[in-house]
Amino acid sequence: MKTQQRLYMIGAAKSGTTKLADLLNQHPDICLSSPKEPNFFTKRIFEQQSVDWYESLFENPSAKFLLDASTSYTAGWNKSSSDIAKRIVEFAPDATFIYIVRDPVQRAWSSYWHSKRSGAESRRPEVVLGSTESHHIQASLYNNRIEDYLAYFPTENFHVIYFEEFTKAPEQFAHRLFSILGLPTIELSESAAEKTNSSFQWFGPFSILRRVPLSKLRMLNNLIKSVLPRGFHDWLKRVVSKPIPKISDRIAKMIDQQVGDNMKDFNARFHSLRVKPVKSKDQI
Repeated sequence: MKTQQRLYMIGAAKSGTTKLADLLNQHPDICLSSPKEPNFFTKRIFEQQSVDWYESLFENPSAKFLLDASTSYTAGWNKSSSDIAKRIVEFAPDATFIYIVRDPVQRAWSSYWHSKRSGAESRRPEVVLGSTESHHIQASLYNNRIEDYLAYFPTENFHVIYFEEFTKAPEQFAHRLFSILGLPTIELSESAAEKTNSSFQWFGPFSILRRVPLSKLRMLNNLIKSVLPRGFHDWLKRVVSKPIPKISDRIAKMIDQQVGDNMKDFNARFHSLRVKPVKSKDQI
């Protein structure tokens, strides 16, 4: 009897998926793919790679849950989310999904600056974020994105987490998910799951870091943290980068006009899917 199950953290991008994936990966019954975002079910990768290649990304294939945390699965551009959901249901019809959502305006703003940092975007934010055709906007239309998946999977297969709640008690949310998945509780190390993919503006001679893949930047960041004092690491981070600028009221309003009603519909329709944190492990 097959007991292995497929677990997908489908987004949204820039909403804490790296942090949560790292926390869940500490459980011996959960194996996160390496890399965390294989993007296997996106059109380009799916057409280029085999199932054997995909399975090889899980270092412990006998784990009860195999976790794929590709935020591209709810990116939404060109109906991609619907096509991805169809590929997943054909591969894993009983899949379980975790969907982290964030204030859609702030998420779109963070996503835009993520593209700026990588060098993929050079246009001004008011140009990029002024159209629903933008993938930054599409990924913030949570009601549409989850509808893409509900065409293929039952509602009870989805668990929704709100980013603003998650950041206040990440370990508590991880423990709640362990309970939902029927797994025993374990001791978690939050230091082993520090967020490492925040959007930054590289400046001066450090602008060359835009050319380095994020996976390699993350490995370098973890190496530095392991050999240098925490205070020095924080200082170095401030030296090589600067935080993204605060969103202006004008641009925030422009984005809200495109995503605000969609978020209200999402909240009203999918409130029952919301995951709530536990106050302590003893309450699981």
